[in-house]
Amino acid sequence: MDTEFLPLQDALAGEYSFERELGRGGMGVVYLARDVQLDRPVAIKLLPSALAARDDVRARFLREARTAAGLSHPNIVPIHRVGELAGIPFFVMTFVEGPTLGERLRERGPVSPSALSQILRDVAQALGYAHSRGIVHRDVKPDNILLDTATGRAMVTDFGIAAVLGESREGPVSGTVGFISPEQLLGVPADGRSDLYSLGVVGHLALTGTLPDREARTAVSSASEVSPSLGTAIDRCLSADPGQRFADAEALVAALDTSRAVARSNLPPELRAWASDQVPMLPLYGFLGFTGLVSAIIVSMSIGSYAAFLGVGMVVLPAIPVLVFQLRKTMRALAAGYRLSDLRFALRTWRAEQLAEIDRTTARGEKLWVRITSRIPILSAVVSLSAATAIAILTPQQGLVTAVLLVGQLATFAGVASAAMLSTLGKPMIPTSLYRRAIGVARGWLWNSRVGNWLAERLAPKRGGVPLAAFRPTEMALEVAIDDLFAALPDPYRESLRDLPAIARRLTARATELRETIATVTTAGGASIDADPALSKAKGATALRLTETVTALERLRIGLLRLHAGVADLQPVTTALEAARAIDLDVKRLVDGQAEVSGVRRALSFERRSPSPA
Repeated sequence: MDTEFLPLQDALAGEYSFERELGRGGMGVVYLARDVQLDRPVAIKLLPSALAARDDVRARFLREARTAAGLSHPNIVPIHRVGELAGIPFFVMTFVEGPTLGERLRERGPVSPSALSQILRDVAQALGYAHSRGIVHRDVKPDNILLDTATGRAMVTDFGIAAVLGESREGPVSGTVGFISPEQLLGVPADGRSDLYSLGVVGHLALTGTLPDREARTAVSSASEVSPSLGTAIDRCLSADPGQRFADAEALVAALDTSRAVARSNLPPELRAWASDQVPMLPLYGFLGFTGLVSAIIVSMSIGSYAAFLGVGMVVLPAIPVLVFQLRKTMRALAAGYRLSDLRFALRTWRAEQLAEIDRTTARGEKLWVRITSRIPILSAVVSLSAATAIAILTPQQGLVTAVLLVGQLATFAGVASAAMLSTLGKPMIPTSLYRRAIGVARGWLWNSRVGNWLAERLAPKRGGVPLAAFRPTEMALEVAIDDLFAALPDPYRESLRDLPAIARRLTARATELRETIATVTTAGGASIDADPALSKAKGATALRLTETVTALERLRIGLLRLHAGVADLQPVTTALEAARAIDLDVKRLVDGQAEVSGVRRALSFERRSPSPA
């Protein structure tokens, strides 16, 4: 990361957290960052000091920001903030995770006709909106079209040389060679049809891999694999006479035959597979484990303690394939470059989705007999296990043994009959409330424990992880960056700062807790949260602590960056480390206090609902 921008990162710490450089161009540098409060990725475009010193470049940079900030459309990358700090002009825009169309063409070649139809339609809608606001883009090209991986949308960016409709042009021609309309080359004021010509060039290049020339302008519509509507639309956009093109972008949209792309999940496929893939034949292993537990109790009590090892083996053996399955899929996820923190986040996300699905599908007002029946299998299992234990203890007393055996048999029969009835009715055999508490608990305990850390260290390959991505919350992305920077320090520095990674992990955990608290308070308050002083105050205090926590992580990262840049003074890093420790303790007290208050409120609520004694 360019050290020239460290002062700006320091000034924006707590508001935006810089992660990595996305690209450079003639009009500045773009960085991926995170909006701390909203916990979403953003792109920050910066103008280096060498370019900021040139009045023409600075004016164009600010014109781009002002022009795009006045446009609000789903297919135009929005601008959130424009400013200047530490002598560096910058603006903040939505981060679109995905390549530009230019990168897509350079890496994979021509685009399929169906995909291109969708891209052209999205871009035409964006241009139509800009034209209706009196703005002509004047630099439509593949590198100014972003392809959003999550939604499938195409989004227009870079309004740096945009012009007001009908304005006269002075000076050199603006635009990119090969994409400029004929009238622009002749000095005629540009209008919306000039952008449509450039979009036609984009379409021709995306389909054929070549820029159009006079002989090839009808090659698109004559290609057999291209739909007539798409080919004709591109050819019409490429007309040298503006009067022969579409009258406006809306007419082009109407001419294109497209279908909408399906939205994708935010979690990468590898992480979603890791979190959601269940062990094959898990119910069978659970049954064998339960049977082994009962047998272990009987064997140890009726035969003797020396035979207990056999019973323990009967319990442990069914768990081995479950553990091996978890380790193998974890090894695959780590081999793909993800971190243990990514796996934890994926598990939390998947668990939240499952709980939300349970809430959505759970029937309200369920009949009492169904609720009772759903609890019989669990109750039967407990009674059967108790009966088996009692038989082992009371073996010499034949009368009691017979009675206990009868109870166990009746409980087993009732459990099987209840399970069959629930299966017939399509009802869950495990109560929803119990399932809500149990889902993902075992895996969550494993991968959040020291045992999980130890296993992950040995399963992970000895190479770097995947690039910082949008699915990571801000605090997790910072923790990953801190780990990488710390690992690359010389040994003396690491020895002096040996507590830093652990502090970073604790702050990340604190930030996660704070975000969950904010989500809980917001859900509890609903639309009336602002009208409830107590809820509003709690949310505000938690949000403030979240900012402080993420800021502390950002200070640690910036301190490590300075060490890598050659600054030998450890004082800023140690100062940031002490501040991080203090914030860690403060947040812990806040979270513990909120948990205690929530417990008291639940108890009082229960007392109010409970009937008073007669």
